[in-house]
Amino acid sequence: MNYQLLVLALAACIVNAQTVDTLAQLRSDGDVAGGPNGVVYASDTLSTVYAIQADGSISVFADASDGLNSPRGLVFDENNGLLYVANAAGWITRIQLDGSADTLASGFSIPTGLALNDEGILFVCDHTNKVWMVQPDGSKEIYANSTTLNRPNGIAIDENKNLYVASAHDGNIYRIDESREIQHLAHVDGLNIPWACGYMTYVDQALFITNGDQIIHRIGMDGQVSDYAGTGEPGSQDGPISSAQFNEPNGIGRSLDGSYLYVAEFGKNRIRIIRPPGQLDLNLVLPWIVNNDQWSSEIGLYNASGFDQECDLVAVSRNGETMSAHIFIPKDALFSRTSDALFGDLTGYSISVMSESPHIYGTYLTFNLEAASGGRSPSETTACPSADLSQRILFGYLQSDEIPALVIVAPNGEADSQVNLELFGDNALNASISVTLHGSQPNAFLLSDVFTIESGMGAVAVIATSNDSSLLCGTAFIFNQMRQPSMAPAVPL
Repeated sequence: MNYQLLVLALAACIVNAQTVDTLAQLRSDGDVAGGPNGVVYASDTLSTVYAIQADGSISVFADASDGLNSPRGLVFDENNGLLYVANAAGWITRIQLDGSADTLASGFSIPTGLALNDEGILFVCDHTNKVWMVQPDGSKEIYANSTTLNRPNGIAIDENKNLYVASAHDGNIYRIDESREIQHLAHVDGLNIPWACGYMTYVDQALFITNGDQIIHRIGMDGQVSDYAGTGEPGSQDGPISSAQFNEPNGIGRSLDGSYLYVAEFGKNRIRIIRPPGQLDLNLVLPWIVNNDQWSSEIGLYNASGFDQECDLVAVSRNGETMSAHIFIPKDALFSRTSDALFGDLTGYSISVMSESPHIYGTYLTFNLEAASGGRSPSETTACPSADLSQRILFGYLQSDEIPALVIVAPNGEADSQVNLELFGDNALNASISVTLHGSQPNAFLLSDVFTIESGMGAVAVIATSNDSSLLCGTAFIFNQMRQPSMAPAVPL
């Protein structure tokens, strides 16, 4: 059977749709905002702002020691590399990318939602029915003041400098133009009075807003309101936006390029991401797959995302040849193929797995087909998740009395890069040498090809460090005297 034709036919059955996934699990009762390099910032009203990397890893970006007190609204200033935070205690904190912070402006009542125009002017919702305008030097004035606004919370701005303000208490959405005239734009139904609307963001001629009916709503510039994501039933189901569930969605923000939406759920310790149609991100790397008369591989990819997924497999050989396949994996199913069925024309290559959700897990086997090795001597190891890509990786135990070999790959590499290898034994550092990676091509070599291995040296370790920003992964092979393999993934440092 031609498996490539089979998987391509299955993939053709998929309807491209936006999908919802869980990006991270942490307390975030406030807002979310996209930052540089896929970072997402999330505010926790217990005086913390977190930074969530694209792979879901979490760190504290700022806290009470930086002047935060009940942080709510967030907005990132791409031009100046600043994150603005509205503190419900009455002030706006400005945070540099290096974490240094100061107070931009104070004297507010209960500041919440934030919006920023291209000139660096900040607009602040205040629950006392005001919208403030704050200049980059911290000076401020009231931009709009009306009981019509009825506890303004969500705020956004378009390319024409129109402000959009959402009333937290009644679900009305208002447009405020540069003349400061307040005009009713829309009303969002299905509300949980008195806290009807959460936060709001603007992307490509539309507003996206959270509210109490467990649905993310889309509001067109003509005032038309539609259900954008969520079923209306509270829950945590990921998947296509039509069947995904939210539970108390509150904060909402966008990536800097507008491709992604991020949603924080109040009191549910969950940050969700809404991905665009067909958006596939690097999820896994299988560093070394072989297919020849002596060696063969098999791969297995398990879909634990809870919904059917399409994936792209991109194979790059050590000689720079590239092939790709588009596959379909039903939810809770295993996709398994032999190396000759996938990319039969290649041997000695890495596979990058691109998927909509990070919840695709991979393993692969390598077989020595030689009769002296038993004819089919297998060894299995795990694929490298994108979260484990690192500038430094450790091959922690290599028995030099056997036949150790290493594979190193920089799956996102575009140009030649140097990788420094350090060999450690009982007496600490024994030797170091530099090897070259050509773009994303894997580099495979016997340890004895790059280091002098002395008789009786015993176990050694190798640390590989990229000399630029290239992120690495790798696999160690140990062959016994019958050339039977054992395998282990490199450890990120």
